[in-house]
Amino acid sequence: MRWDIAVLHESPWYQEVVRKGEIRRLWEELYSGIELALEIKFGNAGLELIPVIYKISNFQ
Repeated sequence: MRWDIAVLHESPWYQEVVRKGEIRRLWEELYSGIELALEIKFGNAGLELIPVIYKISNFQ
């Protein structure tokens, strides 16, 4: 069976997978930035907050 890539890229399923991947990447970048800022500002003491911050799922 041969997949038509253009049709696949236009499918709602594929778009949802791409969107979720982009959102996950954005969250990873956000957490990474927070971790870096805490380490720069507070050193190892700031890094102790990372497990608590990872539990946050809504920054609104």
